[in-house]
Amino acid sequence: MKKLIWFIFWGLRSFFSIAQMDSSSIPSSPDKNKIEGIDTVHIRSESNLITLTDEHLSFSEKQLSSLILPNSLSDPIQLLKFLPGISNSQEMNSGLYVRGGTAHSTSIYWNDVPIPNLSHSFGLLSVFNTNTVGSMDYFNSTVSGFYGNRGASYFKFSGRSHELEKLKVDLNFNLISSDIFMSVPIVKRKLVFSTSLRKSILSSVYNNNLIPVFSDFLDHFSQLHWSINSKNSLNASLIQISDNRSPIEFDGLIDFKDSNKYHFQSISIRHEYKISEDFKWTNSFFTNSFKNSFNSESYEFLSMDSKQSEENFKSVLTTTRFRTIHRLGIEWSRSNLVNKTKEFNDSIIGVQQLTYLSGFWDIHFQSDRWSIDANGRNTYWKNGASVIYPEYRLGAKYLLNNKFNLYSNFNTFLNFKHVLSANLLSSSQDYTFYSNESILPSLTQEGLFGINWKTSRVNLKSNVYYRRMNGIMDFVELYSNDFYFNSNIQSGIGRSVGIESIMSGKIGKNMELFISYTLNQTKVKNDFIEGGSWYSPNWDRPQILHITLSQNMSKGKWVMNFDLQSGRPITRPLFLAFFSGVGTPVYSKRNSFRLPLYHRMDLGYQFKPLRSKRFTQSFGLYIYNIYVHQNVYSMMFVYDYIERGYKSHYFTAFPFLPTINYKISMNDLFPKNRTVLN
Repeated sequence: MKKLIWFIFWGLRSFFSIAQMDSSSIPSSPDKNKIEGIDTVHIRSESNLITLTDEHLSFSEKQLSSLILPNSLSDPIQLLKFLPGISNSQEMNSGLYVRGGTAHSTSIYWNDVPIPNLSHSFGLLSVFNTNTVGSMDYFNSTVSGFYGNRGASYFKFSGRSHELEKLKVDLNFNLISSDIFMSVPIVKRKLVFSTSLRKSILSSVYNNNLIPVFSDFLDHFSQLHWSINSKNSLNASLIQISDNRSPIEFDGLIDFKDSNKYHFQSISIRHEYKISEDFKWTNSFFTNSFKNSFNSESYEFLSMDSKQSEENFKSVLTTTRFRTIHRLGIEWSRSNLVNKTKEFNDSIIGVQQLTYLSGFWDIHFQSDRWSIDANGRNTYWKNGASVIYPEYRLGAKYLLNNKFNLYSNFNTFLNFKHVLSANLLSSSQDYTFYSNESILPSLTQEGLFGINWKTSRVNLKSNVYYRRMNGIMDFVELYSNDFYFNSNIQSGIGRSVGIESIMSGKIGKNMELFISYTLNQTKVKNDFIEGGSWYSPNWDRPQILHITLSQNMSKGKWVMNFDLQSGRPITRPLFLAFFSGVGTPVYSKRNSFRLPLYHRMDLGYQFKPLRSKRFTQSFGLYIYNIYVHQNVYSMMFVYDYIERGYKSHYFTAFPFLPTINYKISMNDLFPKNRTVLN
């Protein structure tokens, strides 16, 4: 009871949303009797929440600024979970699982730089906050050859647009974290510097009085944009992310004396040269470094130090002529990895280097009714012998009329990186390794067929898909001291099939309804696990439902969010078998049980912003999990020697959380006194 009182007390004063209200409604276009042709081959609908097209789903900067976010956190990763086909590892993990793929087969890019780790505080927050994000795109059908070698699903985050003439400052305050965003023009219409800094606060107070999952973290994103002339522009970016999670304890019942420290840094440079109206040449380079130290006293064999580094160069030539778009490019990448367990053994995959050279291309053609895409990539990799790995992505769309079209795609994806999870309580560090002479790259083949239907008030997009996956790595034994040995890691196959639907529509004059639903099944097979029979991986979620209902009112906007998804599959101990007085646990079949169904409803109200000449202030109220459902994010089993059986202990978070959010934006504070070079 004491912790619940603390929780509500701090919740009333904590958290925030960057939501800034916009009373615009779904734009509608007049009906026409004839096919509009090239301009409407890609049916596009932009609502207050999301933009739907045949090629991808996206959140624009305007939509991001007008949203009331889930659980009132300024975390755009939470918005991606609105989309069909996307799930996460229950409440306490920000990793994304797409169409039955593993977590590492989902690639997150920030300004075309891959981000290897998303989590803060057991996944409560991601490394992003919406103050830094200008747009988010999820490529769920046609995927450019620009993306490859890293996974089977791609999300692109782009930084906020540059204010070339005005000083802009955003401040956010709460008792979980606080951040500041600044956009500073240095040379008018030429050179601008923007930076964002977010820091956790009071984590020790929360850990001592609430649920001990909070970590100390610092996120820093900076960009320098230089418009050299009408044809040349240069962007330089710096990303620094650090996180420190101290040992935790749950009510003295079970100690998770694990700690985790990680640091990520990226430096990138991007030059764009506009050769002519039809030709553009882009060159980019980034260097990444990632260090992680995970220490577990309860499970010492899981303790590991990991260091990763990568250097990458891309050169892309793009041309637009008539109804075609062509993109041609090359990519060179070199990565280094060092893994070291607490009790180091030579049999572990410890030191690796990966170097590859890829050529990629995109061809896009449009006619009055047809749209054709032919994208691909060939990767040269020398792993003892010289091998070329192909990736092909083919797509076709047919416009039946101005309101209805069909689309179909076939995609192949290659991935040289493998990540394995311990399948215990979620941690920030999993076991990472690259393909080598004996471990081939994982290959995903995906086919889908979909429809997109649009009227002036409703947009419906639905598709069926099938995925076949090779090279899915898994641990043969989940609980043993040789956990990370090569002999305990084996490769298998997987398959996923499902139906994804998304609908946005307008009800009456000011109300908007958004629904996404996924019905799917994912199975994997490994000859060394369960006798080679099919079993559900721990990221399998047969059903996922999200509903958002919002309404613009005279003084603000209210919103209701509802989320439901199937529980995570788990492997549990059944009983102890005693041999000569020593008890040996006997486990169920792999992932033959599930956690309880996850569901919750959130309710929020955002007042219209108060605007003045130089300031904009916003204020809102939000209730997370309004009907107080105890969602389970993990289970622990303890053997009771008196009753001679295992007892399960559920771990839940955030039973009920009222929140208040506040944001202040300052625009061009000193227009007369500030000196800007011309």
